[in-house]
Amino acid sequence: MIVAEPIVSDQRGIAPAERIASLADLYRFNDRAAVTGFLHRHDFLVDLLIEAREHISMHFGPDTPAALEIFYDLDDEHEEPELLALIETTLPAEEAAVHLDRLDETWWLNAVPRSQFILTITLRFV
Repeated sequence: MIVAEPIVSDQRGIAPAERIASLADLYRFNDRAAVTGFLHRHDFLVDLLIEAREHISMHFGPDTPAALEIFYDLDDEHEEPELLALIETTLPAEEAAVHLDRLDETWWLNAVPRSQFILTITLRFV
């Protein structure tokens, strides 16, 4: 398994609201208020999302759009919501799955613990 080095964000010293706002250049926010509120409560995800965007671009291409969305498990009212980073692709399902598997194997599976298991990177077919 190939392990990629972390991409270091140079956003230390920038106010949390500005750091979160900078993600709008990298991701579309589905329900801006919900995503922004979630990121304010879990601001450790900002650098990870910046890093994730670099890896998404490497595996899916730099023009591949991605979105952030809050997921609520409606079957479990006590479950905390989680953040989805949705890679929006027009690739055939099998090809997209290969790219996602490579992203997982080269970076994401090692980075998951840094997300405290409240961030999921997945595909959205458009």
